[in-house]
Amino acid sequence: MRKFAAFTVLEIVLVMALTGVLISILFAVLQRFNAAVSNEVKIKSELNSFFMMRSTIWKDLDHMDSLQVESKNQVVLFNGKERIVYKTIDGGCERIIANGNYSFPITLNEISCSKSNGVNKVHLSFEWKDRVFEISYPILKSPSESINNYFSKKEWQNK
Repeated sequence: MRKFAAFTVLEIVLVMALTGVLISILFAVLQRFNAAVSNEVKIKSELNSFFMMRSTIWKDLDHMDSLQVESKNQVVLFNGKERIVYKTIDGGCERIIANGNYSFPITLNEISCSKSNGVNKVHLSFEWKDRVFEISYPILKSPSESINNYFSKKEWQNK
């Protein structure tokens, strides 16, 4: 019988134990990486919701003809024949229009209007991620308002 050089049982057990330790460390790192990625996806989703709500409100305010603050939690924007309502419902902000509603997962705390330096502003207060955010939007005069003002004051005669 011939003898072949081979590994001893102790060497094989030692290699298997080290391999098991390395694999368990690898799985722990992989699990932490997956948790970090899922947390990042959640944060990006929340940020996208906030930015989408902000841009939608700004677009609606930019296109509006008139505005009516019905309470500190509800505002109605009028754009031609379209009526858009923003109000707080169950810890979120809901946009209500004729062809459907959309709810944003952000709490609308308060809506108010003010006038400073001759400029009317809409102030919106939101609560998001346990912080309060304030958005102020200036209500600009339309060209028709300027023209009507020009003729009502007869400004062409003053020049």
